[in-house]
Amino acid sequence: AAKQLVAAVHDCLGNPRSPDFPMREVEHGHAGLRIGKERAERVSDPGMKFDGMYWHYIDKWIFALARYARVANDKDALQHGLRLVRQVHPYFLKRDERGRPLGLYWKMNVDLTTIPGRERTGPNGDAVAGTIAYTALDGARVALGMEDAGIQQEISDLLSVVRNYASMGGFQMASDDPLGFGLQYWEAQFYVPNHAELLSSELRKLAKTALHPRHFGLPFRLYGAIIGARLSGDDNVASLAEQLVSRVTREEMSSSCGEVPHSGINKVMFATALLPTSFKRLADESLIDP
Repeated sequence: AAKQLVAAVHDCLGNPRSPDFPMREVEHGHAGLRIGKERAERVSDPGMKFDGMYWHYIDKWIFALARYARVANDKDALQHGLRLVRQVHPYFLKRDERGRPLGLYWKMNVDLTTIPGRERTGPNGDAVAGTIAYTALDGARVALGMEDAGIQQEISDLLSVVRNYASMGGFQMASDDPLGFGLQYWEAQFYVPNHAELLSSELRKLAKTALHPRHFGLPFRLYGAIIGARLSGDDNVASLAEQLVSRVTREEMSSSCGEVPHSGINKVMFATALLPTSFKRLADESLIDP
């Protein structure tokens, strides 16, 4: 089933929705992955209304491919991931006039051109998640013994952005937004201990706000907080997540895919929240030390 899902994602979102919305052509088809929204414009919006390529979905898919390929010993899926990195990295990464990495664009058009209103970017947390995803993918490449040059230069580019982000205090800027909270707890596993503890101590203060039933209006966002809390290594934070899972399970399970808005992502995030072990850092994955 997982193998079929990987194929379906690349067959559908890795190709144009129609000739009216072309994607950049490359040797193996088209570059990147669309998010797949129902509404589209040739030039997308700077928000979340229309189809486009969203970094925070692409990096999570790269991470998922790394985990799947490693477990399934699927070198084809891993090669998909490596190609995806090489396709999108030169376009999502903005550089200064001397070629130094500045930051990642949050969203791009489906042809990997910049979106009006999204031309500016700089050091931000997107580079942290990207570094984790790239490192996981390259680690899977080594573990599977693939004869591929790897993506060390791409990792180095993002680490440069991460260092600038850290110098701005980014590793201490905790979020009480449910998705942001969960994302940061996931990321904290990959930091060297002193930086991990600084961020975790701030997130701990926000746990009751982020892990609150009022966020169930958009369930997938709340499930993101639960995923992070269950990865936190903090018994008190994890306990809040367990209580919340018990509270929302019946309502989530009362509907099927297609019956309520956002049901697809709700189900995927809920399933992940029930068993988020694949998001744990592996022993052979390096820590980020800015």
